[in-house]
Amino acid sequence: MDNNVIDSIIEDIFHVYPLIYKKLLKVDFGGVNGSLSYLHFLIIRMLARTGALPISEIGRRLVIPRPQMTHLIDQLIDLDMVIRLPNTKDRRIINIELTGNGKATLQKCVELLRDNIKRKMESLDDGELLELSVLLRRLNEVTSKLT
Repeated sequence: MDNNVIDSIIEDIFHVYPLIYKKLLKVDFGGVNGSLSYLHFLIIRMLARTGALPISEIGRRLVIPRPQMTHLIDQLIDLDMVIRLPNTKDRRIINIELTGNGKATLQKCVELLRDNIKRKMESLDDGELLELSVLLRRLNEVTSKLT
């Protein structure tokens, strides 16, 4: 494996990741719920896609440390977006499940984020949009192979 290629990939990741967040994903969810952060959004989005999961699994998938996960889940419980449920197979495990309010809030957040991204992409022409779509799809394919 060529170290120059690896170094170039690392530099590109460090450059592109913050730009994607800042230019596309950074949005104020205050209009939906004043207390909702981007991490809260990621958690409820994951639960909507997967169903109930243990806190440790949510944290592992989102790369969030356990103490921070506990705090985030407590906040989501206070906002009536998730509930804790005992695992039927193992009493030591507590699953987190999305509530009806959490689903409704997620829908509003997705709409806000989608509108925000569409608005920001208006400066791209059709060719650039198509190229971005292909590149993101390919990036998704490649990163899914990583361990």
